[in-house]
Amino acid sequence: MKQKVVNNSVFGLMEYDFQWEKTEKISIFKKEYDITISAEAYSEENISKEQEESYLKFKENEKFYIETIENKLKEYINENLEDLATYWVDARKIINTSDLTKVVEPKSILFQQDGSIIFLAECEWDIENGIAVKLYPEVEVGPQDIFI
Repeated sequence: MKQKVVNNSVFGLMEYDFQWEKTEKISIFKKEYDITISAEAYSEENISKEQEESYLKFKENEKFYIETIENKLKEYINENLEDLATYWVDARKIINTSDLTKVVEPKSILFQQDGSIIFLAECEWDIENGIAVKLYPEVEVGPQDIFI
């Protein structure tokens, strides 16, 4: 399949590779990362209005969403430490936001067709699935496979 490019009025330049994607620099965990911004789409369908609206919402409230990700991940790890230790040899409480850089690697922010916003990352305790923080419409944390 030929790769397709679109210049969306909200997302900007996006390439299609099973979904619409681009890379943005985002500061999280007191560090800057190249994060893939993805808009879920099947067979090169267009980016939905809901995705555009949720992307605008994310950009307008980016600081709030980044803080939500940091706080929810810290809370999730600390509350589930005993369970996570089963798969995570060096399991330990997270004290500072910057400690998250040692156990979580941000990968992408997915804008689903219904407008849901999901932050996806690799993590020390679930190499296969990774961790996700659903940011909108409600906040939830769990393995990626329950969200995508």
